[in-house]
Amino acid sequence: MDKKVYTKALEHLNGDVLKNLSTLKYLTLYRDHAKVHLAEDACDWAALTVFPTTILSYDTSTYPTARQALFLNGSSKALKHGLLAVLKPDHFLLRLNEDLDLSRYQEKYKVSPGHSYISFSGFSSGTTSSLAGIIPQDKLTPEAVAFFGRNGYTPDDLKKYYRQGAQWFGHTIDGKLVSACFVFPNYNGIWEIAGVHTLEEYRRRGFAVTVVQAALLYLLGRGLTPRYEAEQDNTASIELARCLKMKEFLTIRHFLLEPC
Repeated sequence: MDKKVYTKALEHLNGDVLKNLSTLKYLTLYRDHAKVHLAEDACDWAALTVFPTTILSYDTSTYPTARQALFLNGSSKALKHGLLAVLKPDHFLLRLNEDLDLSRYQEKYKVSPGHSYISFSGFSSGTTSSLAGIIPQDKLTPEAVAFFGRNGYTPDDLKKYYRQGAQWFGHTIDGKLVSACFVFPNYNGIWEIAGVHTLEEYRRRGFAVTVVQAALLYLLGRGLTPRYEAEQDNTASIELARCLKMKEFLTIRHFLLEPC
């Protein structure tokens, strides 16, 4: 990768870290696998970052036909379209952090919507009396590994996060873990709240709100920025964020582009 292009793209992306968070995270983690295409004019910019999906476990499991993952960011829709137009046709997974008219590519690709994710940040602490006993756990226990496994996280995933400083928070009843989440560093002082899960028989009793609230207090107490992400169709997860007065700041939409 051209070092000047990489450096300039990072400069632009870091101008709005929360908006461009996914690209910054993956570009930092997988720089050696990335190809970055940059377009600039007097006032605006656009960056197209391309990864093989084989390095992104979420992409290969969720979109098995996609061969390349595209992250498209920038301040100009015209420049974004210019970058997309020069790509040689392939099976792409495109991530967009704002609306872009993809109808112009329908002669070249079959365009299919994929998942969409809403990001939240901020927090209104409210009462903390119910948080007694919910403390950050800096060691993974077999119970925690099994619990987060119910939510799709493998032991290797969790070990990787814990090498980066992750902590988990759990609510127990009679010694049984019934609800939990964990936090881990995403990029540049922004930490992810992830793995939120409550056993089915204990749902709708406020336990998930409690563990996420504990995680938020932990992060904010250390001057870190929380990011909580929910799939657009997951109403329970979205309601949890809104219950805690977190503010929606971004929606990321996925699209499959497959050659006609």
